[in-house]
Amino acid sequence: MFHGEGYTSEQRSKCKSMNFGVAYRQSAKTFQEKHKIPEEEGQKFIDWWWSRFRGVHQWEKGVETLIHKPGYLESP
Repeated sequence: MFHGEGYTSEQRSKCKSMNFGVAYRQSAKTFQEKHKIPEEEGQKFIDWWWSRFRGVHQWEKGVETLIHKPGYLESP
């Protein structure tokens, strides 16, 4: 659970760090080192994140295409 009664600011910070970490391509090994969780748990979270937010991957591929085209890069 990511919110609710009994949810601490430390838990929020950890979740926020992991959420942005996935988007910035941090590995399960990095999560193990930074957050003291088993590497397997970190990988499960990474896999869940990418399956849940599939549009991010598609958007990244579109941006990658624009980067290789001369002239401009458009940011949302």
